[in-house]
Amino acid sequence: MKEKGVSLLLSIFLLTILLGISLGISHFASRQIQMLRETGYSVNAFYAADSGIERALKEIIQNNSFSPSGSVNGGSYNVYCEYCQGANCPNSTPSYPNPCSPSSNCRAFNFCLKVIGRYSGVARAIQIDY
Repeated sequence: MKEKGVSLLLSIFLLTILLGISLGISHFASRQIQMLRETGYSVNAFYAADSGIERALKEIIQNNSFSPSGSVNGGSYNVYCEYCQGANCPNSTPSYPNPCSPSSNCRAFNFCLKVIGRYSGVARAIQIDY
């Protein structure tokens, strides 16, 4: 008569193990889905930065100035421009657009453009030296 509750106890123990395994798998799957979503956001942020570079270069060629920020396809970008200043510059009289600021970090012949693209909290950056 002592063995009547053993099958109930064994089934509860087995269900607890199965519940733990299924919760672990669902947590892993939700983290993977979140990572894939953020990867997509990262690609969109990169394309926003790429669009910002293209627009800034077009405006520089046409007007010798550029807009420091903009938006594209739900994302946004900010453009930062620097030109070389100091003894280690490759060009003593660089040509650079407005608004650019002097910097000791830029070693380009004329100027450096850095664009940060943002989409849904994810940021990606592109820098070109001209």
